[in-house]
Amino acid sequence: MIQKTKNTLNKSLFEILFLALLLFFNNCNTGEFTAGGKSESKKNVFALSQDAENFSGVRLNPVGPFLTSPSWLPDSSGILAFGWKGFGLYSINLSSGAIESLGADLRPPLIWKEDKKSFCAVFGKQNPRWFRFDSDKKKIEVFERNEPCVYEQGPLETENVIWKTTGAQVILDRRNQGLRIIMEGKNIQIEQHGAWGVTVAEDGHKISYSTGPLKQSRVHIFDFNEGKDKIKIFEGAYPAWFPDGKKLVYCLPRTQTSISGTVQVQDSDLYLYDVVSSKTKQITKTAEIIEMQPSVSPSGDLIVVSDWRSGGLYMIRTSSLDEVKK
Repeated sequence: MIQKTKNTLNKSLFEILFLALLLFFNNCNTGEFTAGGKSESKKNVFALSQDAENFSGVRLNPVGPFLTSPSWLPDSSGILAFGWKGFGLYSINLSSGAIESLGADLRPPLIWKEDKKSFCAVFGKQNPRWFRFDSDKKKIEVFERNEPCVYEQGPLETENVIWKTTGAQVILDRRNQGLRIIMEGKNIQIEQHGAWGVTVAEDGHKISYSTGPLKQSRVHIFDFNEGKDKIKIFEGAYPAWFPDGKKLVYCLPRTQTSISGTVQVQDSDLYLYDVVSSKTKQITKTAEIIEMQPSVSPSGDLIVVSDWRSGGLYMIRTSSLDEVKK
């Protein structure tokens, strides 16, 4: 009888302990804290650096697909992002928070047409073909086109014109990722090979891009007005211009090589670079979020960034960056 009572007591204590542990882990996942005067889920916010605990980035997809490579709609009303390992294209409406799948078999690159009214993505693994999407403010309508949705053909068969204006063209060679500029009839070779993540500032005078593997990637800034000898180079990856062309945001990944030789990103934070002053400022400092692939809204007031650990998209208001302690 005593043994039976002892067994019953042990069983009850085990059940109580199990429930306590269950509640503990549940609170760890859904517990709330105050950030910027608002109650937010721990998984849905992160603090900016430099002791700026009152500012936070808000997660746009607390549930749903793993999202990467975010880019903005031209009117800043929404975001387009690819899924896990670049497959699947999704649209996020900032007003409603709704996430819509535009196709599970769509994959990069995402190419906006010159008029900024439509964009293209590749469909399918076998016999891939291009799909063209027409965007109308917050609504995106999808329809297939027969014409190729590719970059404009460059002078050589393997080249694409990725940006152009009167008197200037930025050309990327698909064969070796070589980067060059044709400007006022002059051919300027910027990189012989290995350029990726190429972006041109809206003012049309500056170009930024990355080189090297992520474990030792570098950000390059070339100003058309200053010439090739004035290229600025610093550690980082995935640069993204602000609309004014005076500053850009980029990430600084820290990697680790496994026993098998695979390089994995373990941590990454965002940094702000001022082109005029050549000063750099860290703007996030997070232990659990790997901030990669930042993108600045066309309006310039928002930054969206992908977390390569959880697949979340986080958004920061750029107005809060001015208040971060220097």
